Amino acid sequence: MNNMLHLPPIPTSILGLSNIEIEDAAMDSSGDFIIKVKSIDKIIKCQKCGDVTSPHGYNRSIRLRHLPVFGHKTYIETSPARGICNKCDNHPTTTESSDWYNSGSSYTKAYEKHVILSLINSTISDVSMKEDLGYKAVEAIVDRYIESEVNWDDILEIGLPTATEALDPISPQYMQDLITWSAIGARTTESQTHREMASGLSSSVGFKNGTDGSLTVAINALQSVASPHRFLGINSDGRVSVITTKGNPYAHVVLRGGNGKPNYDSVSVSICEQELSSEGITPNIMVDCSHANSNKDHNLQPLVLENVANQILEGNTSIIGAMVESHLKGGNQKLSSNPDEMAYGVSVTDACIDWETTEASILGMADKLRDVLKSR
Repeated sequence: MNNMLHLPPIPTSILGLSNIEIEDAAMDSSGDFIIKVKSIDKIIKCQKCGDVTSPHGYNRSIRLRHLPVFGHKTYIETSPARGICNKCDNHPTTTESSDWYNSGSSYTKAYEKHVILSLINSTISDVSMKEDLGYKAVEAIVDRYIESEVNWDDILEIGLPTATEALDPISPQYMQDLITWSAIGARTTESQTHREMASGLSSSVGFKNGTDGSLTVAINALQSVASPHRFLGINSDGRVSVITTKGNPYAHVVLRGGNGKPNYDSVSVSICEQELSSEGITPNIMVDCSHANSNKDHNLQPLVLENVANQILEGNTSIIGAMVESHLKGGNQKLSSNPDEMAYGVSVTDACIDWETTEASILGMADKLRDVLKSR
């Protein structure tokens, strides 16, 4: 760590990393902290036979981005120890592994988790700028998280339809074999990039009305996505390509209210039907029971859902579905860097109704509409 300003001793506990001790800490000319650590776990087991190996030097030094320390961008520098097995033929060597970073990654697990949490209610581009990371670097962190934490086989085996909001305009089609339905949010409905992407999705797509309650941007989006487009994207191999789409005929409107006013009532639904028909678009409407339609009070969502069910019961045929913001437990909470301060199963974004309320509302709606829907 030559040509750096050496720092006073830093307590190991500040890093939150297990089985390490700090050897040195310094600040470079950019103001970044470089903290050199070594493992205090002396046991390295052979990757072939599992026996304890003998010390055999160190691998080259690696530098990993970590959580900020005292507001400074921080990197952890370490040289993983190697062990040689005297039991196996050819005496193979094994490099020590640590539970605080993944082999081949340029980041600690704690930092990768921080990036994932930062993506909630944000975009890859925004997080990339905020963290001073490349777009591809953030994407790689997301890919590793999905690969390690999400068991898609279990989801597919039980036949559970999955839905998502298509925020990232590049990867949705790449993952379409896992997605049944996608939403385009009120703030991206007007985005031409998202319209182009949606025109090539292999699923139905719901475009929300604007945050001001206007249907115009959503109707324009439906007309756009129904047409062919050409744009830069990624192909099935994940490579950058010029994508040509045929248009998506399965797009529809999602009514979510706007300007503090709801638009799920029968009059608003009828107005939406008329505007769609006047543009030559089949009136297929989904109702978002949250956001302005519930006045941002999650406890009102079941009442909105009940109103929607009653409209269908009374003969409405344009409403094709409803959205409900639901979680294991009701309400929401703020993110905290300390997991002990957070409650399991509580939303960290919009407030949600709990699972018991969700179950009662959905089953009640199903009982009410079972015979009606059979005749549609």
